[in-house]
Amino acid sequence: MMDIKKKHIESRRLFLEHLVLFLEEMNLGTDLIDKTEKACKFSEGYHHILFPGGISDIAESLEDWMDKKMLNMLQNQEKPARVRAKIASAMMLRLTQIVPKEVCIKQSSFFLMPQNVLVGNKCACRTVDKIWRYAGDKSTDFNYYTKRGLLMTVYLSAINFYCADNSDGY
Repeated sequence: MMDIKKKHIESRRLFLEHLVLFLEEMNLGTDLIDKTEKACKFSEGYHHILFPGGISDIAESLEDWMDKKMLNMLQNQEKPARVRAKIASAMMLRLTQIVPKEVCIKQSSFFLMPQNVLVGNKCACRTVDKIWRYAGDKSTDFNYYTKRGLLMTVYLSAINFYCADNSDGY
């Protein structure tokens, strides 16, 4: 028998995988959540147990899910020798290969709403930290903050550019 914690972790993963499929065509809201619950064959309202913080908790969990997918995909690739190349490949993969562009646009739009800015900032900080750790950074001094602060501006600028770019191959 599966313990409840493992069941919730697996249910969250399943929910987020289905959510991404529907988020491409729908906005993050109650209709999307209801449709995702039905697709997962969950009881109505089960998302309240999985994501007690509501929609912002779902959006934050989706960002974490995308980070985990990025790291898993990076493990299956040959690691570049230079730190700059490691960071560039991680950012490119994170932006263009984890979820469709439309999902990236909707996630970014969600985090631009005033009530969600802090959650979006927290998610971006975590992503940047994971990219630096993938690149091999182990700093614990002031460099820790400067490296992440600089990459944060590059990462957020890259998201904005990617969302606005309509050229072939982005």
